[in-house]
Amino acid sequence: MLNRSEILCDNLTDSFLEADRGRKVWIKMKEEYAITSIDSLLIFPEDDPELCISAINLLDKYIAKKKYSRAFVICENGLYQQELQRYVKKTEYCFVPLSQEDFSCLLRYYRLVQFFANIVVVSCNKPYGSRGLIESGKVTVEDYIENTLYV
Repeated sequence: MLNRSEILCDNLTDSFLEADRGRKVWIKMKEEYAITSIDSLLIFPEDDPELCISAINLLDKYIAKKKYSRAFVICENGLYQQELQRYVKKTEYCFVPLSQEDFSCLLRYYRLVQFFANIVVVSCNKPYGSRGLIESGKVTVEDYIENTLYV
């Protein structure tokens, strides 16, 4: 039977292995799409459809404000791709669907290190969690996006 410290060590090892796989996913994406420092990387987890749809509606404004050359929108298994294409019909947007496992590993890597300067995780829960801001009723979803995510 494993003791508490052995279980913790196994969990940490698993987390680092997932982060390492996320690093490999990032390197492959960066090479395949020739992502540079004037591009933006937006990660859309599946955890909050209202937040993601609102963020999609504000995406053009964000990209214009930041003057990014291209935006790479990463979704798990193509989630939100249909909504994204409905709102964003410009060639400077690239949709990058990842498998559930690759997506999870990429987020695990992001928890460990901010591997790209122009990255936004469109979520109140991942990778860290700040859902309470919206649930308090003092901040709207749009305010949260514009003043917390898209800054």
